Amino acid sequence: MKSIIDINMMNNKVWIWVAWFSLVFSMAQAQILNPAKWQYKVSKEQVKINETVEIVFQVILDEGWHLYGNIQNYDMGPMPTEFSFETQPKYKIVGTVKPVGAKSEFDTVFDVTVNYFEGKATFSQTVKILDSNPIIKGTYEYQVCHMTQGKCILLSDDFEIKIKTTP
Repeated sequence: MKSIIDINMMNNKVWIWVAWFSLVFSMAQAQILNPAKWQYKVSKEQVKINETVEIVFQVILDEGWHLYGNIQNYDMGPMPTEFSFETQPKYKIVGTVKPVGAKSEFDTVFDVTVNYFEGKATFSQTVKILDSNPIIKGTYEYQVCHMTQGKCILLSDDFEIKIKTTP
């Protein structure tokens, strides 16, 4: 009888520890903020070799959050959005990433004029297709700040865009 009670007590302790670790893990997950949801689209569903396409990155921002544009005119300030594309022989990046519809305003926190987006952000990149079915890979890094809560977050993510070519 005593061994059954000892086993039940051990099982209860194990379950208490499992529950505690689960609670801590779920609380840690809840603390991760991601106020910017990224997606992309390609200007053409199918493209021929030697044609160009526009890759359009769209970002939906949670209410109250700003995303800083990739083109800034300061040395010290919030981190501009940066795009890096993997170099591959199947495509060529043409020009630079263009922000679409960024606002400009003097920021008293950083003491500089910043280009930023609120609500949503759009960036466009021209790509020339040099070979069949390229996969365009890269990374974007960015900073978002909440204008009333004073929170700023640096984030990054990888992207992979498959382009279908036609003969």
